[in-house]
Amino acid sequence: MVRMDARACPAWLQARGLHRWVLGIATAATLVGAALLIGLLTAASRHHAEPPSPSPSPTPTPAPHRNASGNEPLPWGPADCFVQPTWVPKEIEVLSDVVYRTAENPYTGQNETLMLDVYLPPASDTRESRPVAVLQHGGAFTKGSKTTDGVPEWATILAMRGFVVLSINYRLIPMSHILTLRDPDPIVAMAQEDALTAVRYLHEKAAEWRGGG
Repeated sequence: MVRMDARACPAWLQARGLHRWVLGIATAATLVGAALLIGLLTAASRHHAEPPSPSPSPTPTPAPHRNASGNEPLPWGPADCFVQPTWVPKEIEVLSDVVYRTAENPYTGQNETLMLDVYLPPASDTRESRPVAVLQHGGAFTKGSKTTDGVPEWATILAMRGFVVLSINYRLIPMSHILTLRDPDPIVAMAQEDALTAVRYLHEKAAEWRGGG
């Protein structure tokens, strides 16, 4: 402990009685410094004495389900599809010319029987529910079919990865009507209506095709 002596103060402070204030302030500063030093030494000793708390172990991530070939799925709920092809094209089952609706084409005045092709993973696929895709060919609503525009290739690629795929025909407008066409919206709406009907048909076949999960 530091000892303060009044005689160390200048005479003019003693003459005015200010030396007691100086001594008091110096003593208080010394005590505060000593307290801080003791606190730091105590904290340091506790830091070295107590072992560090172990960090919590990370929660293990469950291993993804894999099919028989070891291919990792994309986790889309109960109906997974696979990152890489799980089957080869020759294993894909194709159901051709399945009728899904009959509807009038207002641009021809004729009833049209609309068909679709179904691309299914093979029987070795044991999933109870499988993702689905409905494909519509291009052709500016005037031409094309369920087997054009590269659609069969795309359908096969998706089926190889675990999808149930529908490639559909839909009502088209004859080229002879294009020059007199004023509003294209009804043509788009007609194609949309056919696509939605195909989706409803898919729901009806969900148990049979195990699609729609």
